[in-house]
Amino acid sequence: MRIVVVEDHLMFREVLRKFCVNELGAQVAGVAVSGRDAIGLIRKTQPDCVLLDWRLADGDGFEVVRFTKERRPSTRVLILSAHCDDYTLFRVEQSGADAFVDKGTQSLGVLRRAFAAVLRGEHFYSQAYQEAQRARASDQHFSKILSSRECAVLVLIGQSLSDEDIAQQLGISPNTAQTHRSHILRKLNVSSSLKLVQYALEHGFTSFAAQRNGKQVLP
Repeated sequence: MRIVVVEDHLMFREVLRKFCVNELGAQVAGVAVSGRDAIGLIRKTQPDCVLLDWRLADGDGFEVVRFTKERRPSTRVLILSAHCDDYTLFRVEQSGADAFVDKGTQSLGVLRRAFAAVLRGEHFYSQAYQEAQRARASDQHFSKILSSRECAVLVLIGQSLSDEDIAQQLGISPNTAQTHRSHILRKLNVSSSLKLVQYALEHGFTSFAAQRNGKQVLP
């Protein structure tokens, strides 16, 4: 089995590399520290599995999973994340990854089980993921009532940006940004922008955001 490891923290990257070689008997086809590097490495090495840290310096792992599933559907993608907030797990589910392991658990033991499952052609999702998935079944969950653009706006609202700043980030007019804000307030039944910021913080909309070349990386 050939594995590509994508992890931007040096110490944990080395732990994962050794785990793949010593515990799984796998060949590490390469390591990457960013989503862009990961896509290039996957294109070049065509691995059997990608072990992917969800949070990277140039954004989340969504584009890495999308590229892998479109270009090499047989490659299995196993996601690792220290973040288990609502929005992160929603994005992971959207991505179509084959497995998710929470770094906050006994990661290596769970990781063994996750690899065993994906190699059998099954899926594996940690307990935190399954609990969040059950919560998303509610008709009032944000994933059921907000559009993808409204989620993107909420990421920026969570950073206390004004309608003008949001408009600049998304390439829309301030009036359109204000309209999105009003719709989000109404749909979530939140009474003020201050409480909307609190909602964004509590549900993880802001923990995902990253900067690339001075501009916001958005869903």
